[in-house]
Amino acid sequence: MSWNSVAGMLCGAGIRSPDLAEGLAAFAAEQAVCEEDRVSQWAAKWAPVRERVQAALHLMASGSLTSTFLPLHVDIDLQLEDEAEEEDEDNKDL
Repeated sequence: MSWNSVAGMLCGAGIRSPDLAEGLAAFAAEQAVCEEDRVSQWAAKWAPVRERVQAALHLMASGSLTSTFLPLHVDIDLQLEDEAEEEDEDNKDL
């Protein structure tokens, strides 16, 4: 379910305050942009892995998979951007 559809459901659920409806719509739009950015980042980061798996699957299907695959190194940052910003802010006082 997208953020815009969530906002639409909430606004259609009897919210009579135009300010609240506007705030919900703005929040949903901001969250949707963040989600789209995260999808793009993840897609770019995992593209080499997907390509390598596709190549391996093709070789497996043809029966010619060998151990000649070179190691693939992928850096994964498990820390969310907001958490990193909070830590940066916390560390400024130190």
